[in-house]
Amino acid sequence: SKAEVYYTNGHEQINQGHHADAIPFLEKAIKADPTGNCGTNTKGKAHNDLGYAYYRSGDTIRAMQFYNEALRLNHANPYARINKAALLMVQKKHTLAVKELTTLTQTNPDFVDGYLQRGYIYHAENHLELAKADFEKVLALNEKNQVTPAPILKTIEHKVDEINSILKHRHELSATPA
Repeated sequence: SKAEVYYTNGHEQINQGHHADAIPFLEKAIKADPTGNCGTNTKGKAHNDLGYAYYRSGDTIRAMQFYNEALRLNHANPYARINKAALLMVQKKHTLAVKELTTLTQTNPDFVDGYLQRGYIYHAENHLELAKADFEKVLALNEKNQVTPAPILKTIEHKVDEINSILKHRHELSATPA
């Protein structure tokens, strides 16, 4: 179909790093197939990719519009949700990003990136118990499905050790009589 050809061309442009060049192809794909399926068997896939192309081209407003449309078409699409959360993080809208990532972990409980990104936000905001829980979930999921790259696992293991030390120190301080 025309939609599939346009989508494939747009996706290839993204893979080559030519994000602005991908936009017209993906727009034509969506015009030909408003569900955004475009032969991918995933509603909203083209909308998510178009959002990403806009984001990488510097148009965050259009990016958010297409991430939202991708999620409207397919509430459980983990890629649209993680991309939307990443955009919210860049915009320093951490509360909204956490909300998106929480929805992601509820709709796709084995999608590691949801816990990883939310853990980073919690860690940055000094919500150490919440960060530790998310980082430990990343480690547990990785034992099951081995999708997290080794350098990231090392970083997460280090962060869990660091958090354990801080929490232990805080507990010792609070247990010390005045």
